[in-house]
Amino acid sequence: MDNVQNELEINVGHNLAVLEDTVRIRQLPETVLDTLPEQMATGKPEIKTYGLVGFEDVSTVIGIEATFYLIENKYYLNRTQATVAKEIEITHGKIGDLNTADLESRLANPPTAEFRTSENSTEYDLALENYQSKITQDLLVVQKEKPEIFNRLIVKYHPDVDIQMDKTSLDRQARIDADHNKTFEFSDYYKLTTMEMFNLLEGRAVYKTLKQYNFVDSEGNIVEGDNLKNRPELRQVSSKFDTWLKLKQQPNGSQVIEFVGGLRNVESQLVKFNFQDMDDANYVDKLAYHIRKGSEVVVKFPNASGSSNLIVAANPPEGLKIANMEGKVLSPVPFLKIQPEKKNFSRPVVTSSPDRQVKNEESNREVVDNQPSQAQQHTGSQTNGNENSQSPSQGVLQQVRSFFSRNRQVGEDNNNISRKI
Repeated sequence: MDNVQNELEINVGHNLAVLEDTVRIRQLPETVLDTLPEQMATGKPEIKTYGLVGFEDVSTVIGIEATFYLIENKYYLNRTQATVAKEIEITHGKIGDLNTADLESRLANPPTAEFRTSENSTEYDLALENYQSKITQDLLVVQKEKPEIFNRLIVKYHPDVDIQMDKTSLDRQARIDADHNKTFEFSDYYKLTTMEMFNLLEGRAVYKTLKQYNFVDSEGNIVEGDNLKNRPELRQVSSKFDTWLKLKQQPNGSQVIEFVGGLRNVESQLVKFNFQDMDDANYVDKLAYHIRKGSEVVVKFPNASGSSNLIVAANPPEGLKIANMEGKVLSPVPFLKIQPEKKNFSRPVVTSSPDRQVKNEESNREVVDNQPSQAQQHTGSQTNGNENSQSPSQGVLQQVRSFFSRNRQVGEDNNNISRKI
């Protein structure tokens, strides 16, 4: 029994070291490791751990739920659910004697069960009941007088109150929730870091090198179909491919990961722009690295007053997206080093020299002189055996050919024109 326990502890210790490396490579919060050893010791087929990551420059928190699967006595990171929560700002006001800022403070600090003991249970339960009654009463007032503040408070604090809402209120609450809370469960197949998951949830693209697995026959041809694992004559091979990943909204409101092509060389796209320091290869490489990770980068563009800041991000397959610091998307053309030539879609005017005009007039007179009279045309059309006879459509075709034959220097090939006609 002791040997089995020691072997289990050795396996858990080795497996834990591998998972610690995985967590650090994915740049997940290290708090996901806090309860991992004791959960692994249980031998459960699926275990979950949690962690939080905050940003210093913005009021945003990323919540991570990591799921590990037990496969052949070893745990592997299977998937990660990332939730981005942005602080919900509330513009407070007064409704009679009720100050909504005071109401928010009370919602943020409810009575907690941590202070409940056997000695004070009666007093605690009474205080909690009074708290919820007063909170419900005040929220009903805010719901009636300031519905936007009401919905923001509900989304931000999720108080345990029983308040009915109509469709308008529910729709408004759903909008606020969607604007400030985003979540998606990412398979570890994509090998995403916390920052890459955040950027995908923010609607940006991330560049990854992934593996794909195919079954091939003895000649190396890819075989498709069902139950290929059960065919011993086939072997499974892996290959790498590069792609951009984006979250795509489905008609039913759910999201899926989409593979997007284009924008293979970010560096070559960056140097096309007249941003500052584009002649510094190290600086360009650094910008391209962060753009591939899905982040927005800030660059400087020289102007009459010195320079202005712009935001650059990946926008495959089109290229790079340029925006001002307020987030308004701008046309990339004004920032290019070489401006594209303006296309002229007007019809070209062909001028003729005096000699050419004379020749054309003589040729036109010859055509008129050689045309048969109406009587001759009628007679010729009745003589089916006459080898010089032609239908009206053939006459028009010959006239058109004559015209283009005289003006071949304009650039048209009369043979090609006749085929078109």
